[in-house]
Amino acid sequence: MIKQKTVSEENTIKGYILKNNSNNIGYISLPSFYTDMLDGDSPGCANDVAKEILKLEGDTIKGLIIDLRNNGGGSMSEAMNLAGIFIDEGPLFIYKEKNKKPHLYKDFNRGSIFHKPIVVLINETSASASELFCNIVKDYNLGLVVGQTSYGKGSAQVVIPLDTNALKSEESMKKATDFIKVTHAMFYRLNCTSHQGIGVIPDVVLPGIPGYANYKENKEHYFLSAETIVKNVVYQPRPPIDMATVQQNSKVRVDNSADFKKLKLSSDSLLLFMNNTQKIVLKYNEFKQYKKTTEQLYQSFVSASKARTNVVKCVDNTFDNKITNVNEQKKEFNSKIRESIEEDIFINESFFIMNDLISLTK
Repeated sequence: MIKQKTVSEENTIKGYILKNNSNNIGYISLPSFYTDMLDGDSPGCANDVAKEILKLEGDTIKGLIIDLRNNGGGSMSEAMNLAGIFIDEGPLFIYKEKNKKPHLYKDFNRGSIFHKPIVVLINETSASASELFCNIVKDYNLGLVVGQTSYGKGSAQVVIPLDTNALKSEESMKKATDFIKVTHAMFYRLNCTSHQGIGVIPDVVLPGIPGYANYKENKEHYFLSAETIVKNVVYQPRPPIDMATVQQNSKVRVDNSADFKKLKLSSDSLLLFMNNTQKIVLKYNEFKQYKKTTEQLYQSFVSASKARTNVVKCVDNTFDNKITNVNEQKKEFNSKIRESIEEDIFINESFFIMNDLISLTK
């Protein structure tokens, strides 16, 4: 162990450059739509993403990959602010409360800082604010959504005490012990449809991860089904994207990829094990063997998820490279992050999807 001083980074996310012999592509992973709940005026994740984009633009990126995998949501305001980075102005989504007319939430800030194509990478656990942002990307043709169908949460809840007298004062609220979560609103796309219980369906579908079939909004008790509404919406999307070409190219790459073939074999084995009824004998030797089998399957899947034939290189953006190399601890930690990005087969495929998208938008 090395004892040394370190500092807390003001920006909790970081932008990287993905490259091979073609275009420089920006990459940003956003784990949640965070904000300072105690200080509503403090900048949140959208502001951090904007700063990273400005750094990446210094390396002349041709497109941007935003990784929202495992992003369960967070601040809806930050999702709106993030969308505002990519569109000039206009409506973002439709919001409807019970017994009230639907109304539009709009981006009131004129101007955008990034006009190039974007690819949003999602998976089965991308939910809520992540799905809201993906739908805005789809409605405005900002780029493509890539990955697996998301969780499917298009509703908003409020937590209230069962004893409504607790609402009379802050002191009473602190003493409340029993609460209930009530759905009070629904979110809709600009085309008046909802992803509630359905999820955001990617423009380019990539192989899924076993075990998430039951981890969906529509598997929850008493979930609300999706519905459409009627609302006149006027906005100006970018020209439509020829997704068929990108989808076909991706399918050919995935079908011929040794890495994705290995992932499928490992996924099938893991899924078979998970679907079989597990009987654990209450004897140490049998239990030890069971644990060994599950650990081997898990490690096999983790190994299969790493790219072996990738040609994508991940490097620091020029601005951060000068700072990172000053501190040996930062340098080592950053190196491990870049290595994990290079080994991620889904990021690799997103990179090639982005290059196909760029060639179509020239």
